[in-house]
Amino acid sequence: MEFYERIKEFISENPGKVLGALLGLIFGILIMIFGILKVFVIAVFIIVGIFIGKLIDDRSDDGSSLIESLMNIFRRR
Repeated sequence: MEFYERIKEFISENPGKVLGALLGLIFGILIMIFGILKVFVIAVFIIVGIFIGKLIDDRSDDGSSLIESLMNIFRRR
């Protein structure tokens, strides 16, 4: 049981390192399985999805519509 306690302690003291290592492992496995181009496309879709989700979350805060938010992005400033 001491081994598992040390693992828990390490994770609680170094959450960023553990998260970075896990993301690196997942990214490496995905590249080996699918190739760099497909992984890049998946990453772009994830980023776009996060961006759209953020727009929806922000819309619910101030009451503006999603269409207005998208139009504000593409308007010339």
